[in-house]
Amino acid sequence: MASSSSLRGRRPRIGCVVGALVLAPLASCAVSLATTMFVGVAPIDDALARAAFARESAAAAAVGLAPEGEGASVELDRCALPAFDVPAAAGECVAVVAAASGTCVVTAATIEGADGEILARAPNAGAVASHVAWCAERDANLRARVELSSRSSAWQSDAATAYHRVHRGRPPALFDALERVVPTAAGARSVSTAFMLRHADRLAAGRAPLGPAIEIADYRARLVPEQPATYAELHRLADNRRGTPITPRWDPLGADAPPAWRPFAPPGGVSPLATLGVGLSLAPSRDHPAVGYVNGAARRTLAVIHPPALGARCVDVQLVRLAFGYAARVDTSSGAALATDRHVSHGAVCAAGPVALFAREDDRERYLLRIFAAR
Repeated sequence: MASSSSLRGRRPRIGCVVGALVLAPLASCAVSLATTMFVGVAPIDDALARAAFARESAAAAAVGLAPEGEGASVELDRCALPAFDVPAAAGECVAVVAAASGTCVVTAATIEGADGEILARAPNAGAVASHVAWCAERDANLRARVELSSRSSAWQSDAATAYHRVHRGRPPALFDALERVVPTAAGARSVSTAFMLRHADRLAAGRAPLGPAIEIADYRARLVPEQPATYAELHRLADNRRGTPITPRWDPLGADAPPAWRPFAPPGGVSPLATLGVGLSLAPSRDHPAVGYVNGAARRTLAVIHPPALGARCVDVQLVRLAFGYAARVDTSSGAALATDRHVSHGAVCAAGPVALFAREDDRERYLLRIFAAR
């Protein structure tokens, strides 16, 4: 009994244990907070800031955006920098490079339109310098804004130097100039089709497509080839087992497409719907969007492809989404997702029958379809 009593006497009281568990982290937080408030964070070395600034300027210059002079160096006693004008001519790209030393850090660089709309914004997560770029579709009075935040303690005043420089030009490597930022819709659609295909060409690794790039409009599908089997699959997906007359929209291929892709089209003409839709219940309005249903969920049908009719069980496809900076997401009616590389979805399509290519139902962007012989 004495031994038992002695053991109980040596046990820590539950209140002490709880107190230790609660108070230890609080004490650690209090020390950390006091250190931050009274000691502050070490200022950014000026040589480090200037080196980072030079690297970002070199990155802009490397893609053909020439610097405007030496840029600006502004001494600050608080972490705030006024916005400044950056006019841009039609078709011209501009970039703003910024860095800061001392107790201020660049948190973002932004390019805005004349109405204040944010056209491009590059958030800065812990780096010393920032770099944002934008290409103007037409003459524009843009404004640049460099956002700063303070690293000083509550008992310190700010003392910093901010650096910023404008670069401008008409670089051929536009994608590389803008890969740091996601543009808004207006700029995303201002990039030329030829430029949008450059990245797709790199992914093709020198292979030539079997036919021309086929543009896919909003909720209008393409049939490759144009034959009753591909149209019947487009109709089946849009009908969703309802059995009501429906005529999903499709655009005939152009005369530059291989003749085997449009076997029912007369020379210089288009394939007649009456031939492709034979035996199907068609609505007289012919005004239904090209939407397919998979397990009851609506998807936007981009195209229906029948690989065996193209001479092989497998073909490689590219779907190029014509909105720069926004990823393409495409999958097939078999449930397989194509690979995504920036604005290009690509991969092999293998099937014994027609296969549909889907985008999200709310995706209204234009696409380009390219078809290659399978590797």
